[in-house]
This record gives sequence, C-alpha cells and structure tokens, in this order.
Amino acid sequence: MSEETIYSIIDDIAAQAKVIIQQHMLADALKQSAKDWDEAGEKMAKVFRDLEDDVREYFDKNSERFIKAASKGFKVGDDVYIIRDGMACKDKISDAIYFFDGGGMGKKEDEVFRSMTELVEYLKEHVNG
Repeated sequence: MSEETIYSIIDDIAAQAKVIIQQHMLADALKQSAKDWDEAGEKMAKVFRDLEDDVREYFDKNSERFIKAASKGFKVGDDVYIIRDGMACKDKISDAIYFFDGGGMGKKEDEVFRSMTELVEYLKEHVNG
C-alpha cells in the first residue's frame, strides 16, 4: 500500500469521524434543548397555578364586594350612578371587579344606582337637609 493510499484512508476515516462527532453533538444539543423546554414548561405551569391561587385568594378576600354588585343585578357595561367622596357621578362598570371607565373603583360601602331617579330617591331618604 502506498503512502498516498494510507493518507487517503486516514482522511476518509477522519471525515467520517468528524460527521459522527457532529451528529452526536447535535443529538446532545437537541436532548439538552428538550430538557430545557420541559423545565420551562414546568416553571410556566407553576406560574399559572400560583396565579390561579392568587386570583382565588383575592376573590375570597373581596367576595363581599363582588356579591353586592351581582346581587343588585349589575354587570360589566352597565351605566350607573354612584356616591363617592361626598358627590354623585355617572360612570360605567368596566370590569367584573367593580372598576369604572372613569378610573374609579367601587368599594363595598359605595351605593350604586341604575338611574339618576333612583339616586335622588335614595338621597331623599338618607340625607338630612
């Protein structure tokens, strides 16, 4: 066998070895990537579980306010008249948590009315002078 043939065989083996090593490195990178995605998925699932728990806890703490609005038949999009900070104003419920388009937030002690007439009747009964 000539020296040239030996070098050619060595070059062929080296080229094949290089391809095999690259394939193994790619396979390892793909395995690591899949592992990273699994870990990220588990972390996201935990974030969503924690968020759900936080929302549930918030609702439990504020359920009286939600129930008060719902028991009067109010829903998102309703125009209402409210008494807040010593004055009456018209607003719209924009969120199930009792937020208004005008930027205010309903409190459990707020009185909410469906019309100005209803508000005036309330004031006649509850305000002196």
